Amino acid sequence: MRKETGNPFQVARARHEAAEKTKRQAALAGVQEPSRPELAICAAELGGDVPEIDLHGLSVTQAKEKFEQFFDNQTMLGAEVIRIKHGKGTGVLRQAVRRWLEEKQRNGLIDYFRATEVPGQEQAIIYAVLPD
Repeated sequence: MRKETGNPFQVARARHEAAEKTKRQAALAGVQEPSRPELAICAAELGGDVPEIDLHGLSVTQAKEKFEQFFDNQTMLGAEVIRIKHGKGTGVLRQAVRRWLEEKQRNGLIDYFRATEVPGQEQAIIYAVLPD
């Protein structure tokens, strides 16, 4: 990487202009800038430190109780993203987790959620982004 020298204001302006040019080129090519929630989940998928709950092997009732306690704690602690491991299994727990997240999203407690895109884990992990 080339080291930029000169007046700090000129360097900052050049960086800003380069970033704006890149955004314009991306827009012309039809590429959209990722949203804040999507960027947060991508960072978590790349190994970011994210609070996690593992619901493997629990009944839906047990999982709901454990999830609610975890969610409340992470909300109070100001977590940005949470990882919910529900496993593959029969899909009953995955469906239940999605229902709980949809309800929280309707109530404004979650901005966005989706299954991971990490190969081999698509059916086992969901990420959720909490509001700012």
